[in-house]
Amino acid sequence: MQVRKIDESEWWDFVNNCPTATFFHTPDWYRVWKEYDGNNYEARLLILKSGKKVLLPLVFRPRLKRLIKEFFSGPAGTYGGILHMNDLSIQDIQHIEDYVNSFAFVQIRANPLNPVLKQSFFTNQEFTQILNLPTCVNDLTEKWSKNHARSLKKGLKNNITVRAAKAITEWKKYYLVYQDSRKRWGKAASNDYDWDLFQIISRLDANKCKLWLAFLDGEIISGCLFFYLNEHVVYWHGATLEAYLKTGPAHVLHFHIIKNAVENNFKWYDFNPSGGYEGVVKFKKGFGTKFYASNVFKKQPYIYNLNDLFRKKL
Repeated sequence: MQVRKIDESEWWDFVNNCPTATFFHTPDWYRVWKEYDGNNYEARLLILKSGKKVLLPLVFRPRLKRLIKEFFSGPAGTYGGILHMNDLSIQDIQHIEDYVNSFAFVQIRANPLNPVLKQSFFTNQEFTQILNLPTCVNDLTEKWSKNHARSLKKGLKNNITVRAAKAITEWKKYYLVYQDSRKRWGKAASNDYDWDLFQIISRLDANKCKLWLAFLDGEIISGCLFFYLNEHVVYWHGATLEAYLKTGPAHVLHFHIIKNAVENNFKWYDFNPSGGYEGVVKFKKGFGTKFYASNVFKKQPYIYNLNDLFRKKL
């Protein structure tokens, strides 16, 4: 097997020609996190013994006083991971497994749209929830639960409107909505991002990134941050002001975003993994989503486990 690092031009060429590639596979996503937290990244092209090519984008950081490097397939636990444009044989998959096993520390989350690799050596069972988009806008709510349909009706009756953010001031207002949600979530929150991250994301290509906002009486009460690539739309972040939770903004938001995705010929509406929160899983299921495996391959050295255990005791 041959392995070489590739530049962003070749990286983009691979991503744009692989139908199952998501925004999380792009150099843009890795660059966002390089600017936000300083972690480096690279893309490696694996030329298998069969001659087939495989792309493995990686973000990495030094640990144990720089004795080892941690490698992750995607920033912030997102898919990233292995892409391929040709069918892979059992031998091809074995060669890929041998390669990732050569790392001292690596974590790769399988692309849920890739039915070949997610069932192979990715042994940690995890999932995302994806809505296979209808081909007609008249069928948008056909698979919604009764509760979701009622909440949508309530939100529309309350005259909640939706559009994409137009200015950095609206991104800033959304961040304040997120801070309100952070207080409500408390210690159960799965993230705590600074304003800097949203400011960086706001500079991305508007065709690949949209912050959708829900308005009531001219005020921003809720929002969802989505990324777009190829046939895939993915929900990455959302927040709602506590005082407006019962007015139905989340359902109106998703209704409009789904409608926009159908009108623009996207195939998959991905709600992203839920971090083990059963209530979040139930909420996403109400839109008629299907469960897609997004399994994880992890390898870490024994010395790392000892070090982690020691730090926990301090």
